[in-house]
Amino acid sequence: MMSVAYFRMTPVEQWSPEKFQYWVSANLWAWINLDNNHYQFEAGFMTEDSWVKYRQEIERLFSDCNARWIYETFRKPRSRESFTKLIDSLPDPCSPQDAIPPWEKEIRSIIDKD
Repeated sequence: MMSVAYFRMTPVEQWSPEKFQYWVSANLWAWINLDNNHYQFEAGFMTEDSWVKYRQEIERLFSDCNARWIYETFRKPRSRESFTKLIDSLPDPCSPQDAIPPWEKEIRSIIDKD
């Protein structure tokens, strides 16, 4: 099992493809889980006290600009409308470039050179 500290302390350029895939999968799982927790709160299955912690985690994950593209590419198109509205209402510290997957950034940089 990988440590979150590894991903925070090691530059992405040093990650193996397997570690990168693990990081993407872990982020995607977190978004799916948080979407489900939001649904449970909205449906009345979760107390306000419990929800506060999940809401804070949503805000923390959304403000991770290095991982923003994971939400935008994989989760946002599949999220419940109410969850998307919640995310869209959050302050956004990231740039529009952060929503672009890394492989598209590489392609765009090649195209922009021409």
